Amino acid sequence: METFNVDVLVIGAGVIGLAVARELARHCRGTETQVWLMDQHESFGMETSSRNSEVIHAGIYYPPGSLKAKLCVKGRDQLYHYCESKQIPYQRCGKLIHVDADAFYASVEMQQNPALTKVPVAVGGKPDRRGVIATCNYIARQFGVRSAMPAAHALRLCPDLVFVTPNFPLYKQVSARMLDIFGRYTSLIEPLSLDEAYLDVSQCTDFQGSATRIANAIRGDVKRELGITVSAGVAPNKFLAKIASDWRKPNGTFVITPDEVEAFVLELDVSKINGVGKVTSQKLAHMGIQTCADILAYDAKRLTEKFGKQGHRLI
Repeated sequence: METFNVDVLVIGAGVIGLAVARELARHCRGTETQVWLMDQHESFGMETSSRNSEVIHAGIYYPPGSLKAKLCVKGRDQLYHYCESKQIPYQRCGKLIHVDADAFYASVEMQQNPALTKVPVAVGGKPDRRGVIATCNYIARQFGVRSAMPAAHALRLCPDLVFVTPNFPLYKQVSARMLDIFGRYTSLIEPLSLDEAYLDVSQCTDFQGSATRIANAIRGDVKRELGITVSAGVAPNKFLAKIASDWRKPNGTFVITPDEVEAFVLELDVSKINGVGKVTSQKLAHMGIQTCADILAYDAKRLTEKFGKQGHRLI
């Protein structure tokens, strides 16, 4: 049985474990401190490992009574304390908010013309000119109308659909006012388009630093001042924040806490992964892969052979 004699052993090669190990390794680079990552799928050394090492439990797997070490750290707060006691620089889990306006163009048009609020509305080109739908309100979506759909097809699905010509100067004005609202809470804003942006509120002191309360305050400000609704996703990183903002649309907030990240990702449908479109999702489904947990359980070599670089990125 192999025995590890390293300085720091991170147990669990999941999302959190990888992040912890990489961060510690980066800060320990150039020193004699060794940082090892042990995956629960590896059998080596699990019974007698890390006799003289510091142990950080960062994943979901922990064999009871099998690790003999001077210190076992469980949870983020203990990890921070450990890093502070060892004078290892670290950064606390981020607090990211992804704010996404609900049917932005259509919502602005309805705010300008209240007569449109109770009818199906599509913003985009006209059906008789081979136009394409830019966006539509939620009433129109009940009929199957979607963005990027040919206007003529949308009209067949919804004969009462009201078409509105896009007013981009107006949309830009409303977008600028949204950014002003975001700026009340943080200066770390990354706009993605006119209707969505990332906000880093990790250092924000409003609402005792609660990203959830900040997100809800922003939603309230936008509704009250601009007359439209936005949805918000709160998570430790951009990838999950963007997914979360779509979870409670329209006009909702969804939160993924750091402790929930691993379980959430494992259950996440692969179609939610950026870059995985309809065709790739269907191919993965034929292979029995529906969730991220299925990806982790699948043979990595076969996945790479099947999808090339994209397969490697999925892993």
